[in-house]
Amino acid sequence: MSNSPLIKLLICGLLTGNLTACAQYLDHNEGVSLSAGNAVAHNKAVQMIDPWPRHAGRTLIPGNGERLLVGLEKYRENKIPSPESANTQGDSKSEE
Repeated sequence: MSNSPLIKLLICGLLTGNLTACAQYLDHNEGVSLSAGNAVAHNKAVQMIDPWPRHAGRTLIPGNGERLLVGLEKYRENKIPSPESANTQGDSKSEE
């Protein structure tokens, strides 16, 4: 009778395993599974020829290279001016 605690533990484990198998059934979902529900949206996306907008393929982005270099050099030399204090609470008359 030294195996009785082991047998009890094994039986409890089997019963617990059987109860967890019913968990999805007890959720009372209308779908076939928990992940069901967006099949129509999935099918639309799969059959789309090119889902990206036309401008997403544009790789030539306009910019001013000279201005960028000046800012980069200031950053490297640690010569960045501190920002001016700005009033963000309303108009300037409220401070006076």
